[in-house]
Amino acid sequence: MPWGIAASAAIGGIAQGAGGSAASAAQAAIAQQQLDWTKKVYENAQRDIKPYTQLGEVGAKGYEANLPYLTSQYGMEDYKKSPLYTPMVRNLAELQATPGYQFQLQQGLQGIQQAQLLKAACYPVRLVKP
Repeated sequence: MPWGIAASAAIGGIAQGAGGSAASAAQAAIAQQQLDWTKKVYENAQRDIKPYTQLGEVGAKGYEANLPYLTSQYGMEDYKKSPLYTPMVRNLAELQATPGYQFQLQQGLQGIQQAQLLKAACYPVRLVKP
């Protein structure tokens, strides 16, 4: 009888090992599929960013070529050559007469007035009787 129990245990172990082997093979196949999918995603990402990487390399070379100019001193003579150059005013009266100053002053005052109106609307004054 003990031999029968030992034999059945051995046969069960072999069968379980065969089943475990099949499960192990299935798990390995799934792992390989996941690895293949990850590689495919990585390759697609590399393909998608390649134009931007090349653009960055070209831009970096252009930046390096212009670096001496970009780090040079920018003086008043250079500013006067710029299309953005606007002559400076000599005093406060001239500054206040410019259209840009008037516009900014008007916008600032309008913002203050609107804030005061909003505050008055949100917090009405309540009179307290003595």
